[in-house]
Amino acid sequence: MLLSFAARANALKLELNAAVDAETRTYENLVYGKSQKDLSYHSNNTYINFIIKSIVLEKSDNSKMDVFIGLKNIGVDNSSKTLNSPWLADNLGFYPAINSPFINQAYAKVYNFYKDGINAYFGRQSYTLGQGIVLSDGYRGFDGARFDFTNYLGIENAEAFLFRDILDENIYHLYGLNIQKNGFDGTWQLYFMGQQRNGLKQEINFSSKESQKDFAGLRYFVSKNQLSFDGEYILQTGKAKDALTGKNVDYKGYAFLLKGQWKQNWPLLGPARTRLSYGKSSGDSGASGKENKAFYADYGYRYNGANRDGFGKIFSASLYDVFKTSNTLNGLPDGISGLNIINFGFDWPYKNVLFSIDYFGFRAAENTAKPGVFKIGNEMDIKAEYKLGEKFSLLAVYASFSPDSAMPDNLKSTKMTSLAVKAKF
Repeated sequence: MLLSFAARANALKLELNAAVDAETRTYENLVYGKSQKDLSYHSNNTYINFIIKSIVLEKSDNSKMDVFIGLKNIGVDNSSKTLNSPWLADNLGFYPAINSPFINQAYAKVYNFYKDGINAYFGRQSYTLGQGIVLSDGYRGFDGARFDFTNYLGIENAEAFLFRDILDENIYHLYGLNIQKNGFDGTWQLYFMGQQRNGLKQEINFSSKESQKDFAGLRYFVSKNQLSFDGEYILQTGKAKDALTGKNVDYKGYAFLLKGQWKQNWPLLGPARTRLSYGKSSGDSGASGKENKAFYADYGYRYNGANRDGFGKIFSASLYDVFKTSNTLNGLPDGISGLNIINFGFDWPYKNVLFSIDYFGFRAAENTAKPGVFKIGNEMDIKAEYKLGEKFSLLAVYASFSPDSAMPDNLKSTKMTSLAVKAKF
């Protein structure tokens, strides 16, 4: 019996991984409404994960289990100026705790659950659907269950999920199906996600008591030799109950994102990587109380610790919202919904330093406050990353955002500088 117990104990494996990102940021002329202010703060974004692997399940033929536990800590300067600043309030409010560790993952993965080729995940887990346009836990974790299927019922790869979450005092039920299939030298991804919400919430151009949003997406991505491409198109449908009139409002929106990058030799610079992205989401004109054409996903990827993550270090845009410049749902001036985004940039290495430069252009899809005025602004980011191997790097960034005609008048350009340390093992 002792020999049997020792053999089983020796079969178990404990894996540990962790990361520390520490950053100091300074903003000049941050926009909020018609005013501008400066802000400086230090933040850190850390995690540590424990994985117990290969736990034997005695009453099964060939099933085993892994147990995953993750701790996360998001720290930011503990001052009222930082914690109560409108630019960071949404970011910090997305997480259950600030300046204190919290459990963002705690789940069991069961291999060959019920039948061979089916893996099951039960508990609080990290999950991103596609490129994260419509669904991502944002490193906070979702409570629920997920199943992935390999070579099952004639499908190469598929997964089904059911999550429950509370955000802004509203209860959300998130469920869907994601199917992947190889073809044309790349991978096709077809998915459906339902987002059911109970509770009062401000939306684009109206308030709703409850809503049912459905997202259907098609994605194709490929990486071959010196070229990679990732394209995704999503349709948004569903219904909501208008809080003022009690009438139904139909969602009818869309969004797409195309990203490509390639490697080539540039004159004087040598080998470099060039990238080009174009994305668009539909907006709502406010002309009809029966339909809302503004694309908006409550759980799209946008947060990474104290800072937003998206197109531009300052604007940090998703396809449908941005770093807070007003108190609206999408952070844009009142009346604006939907975005057109273009990004052109390139990286070139020099010894242990990777230099990057990116240009971003932002336009509104609809503007009910200033009809016919769509230019939001543009941003330029310059980055230098000094790498001491794959585990440790130092990063410096300078960014400048120039507001255009769709923003309030007489605004100065916003500047941002940051210094960051990134380490992982």
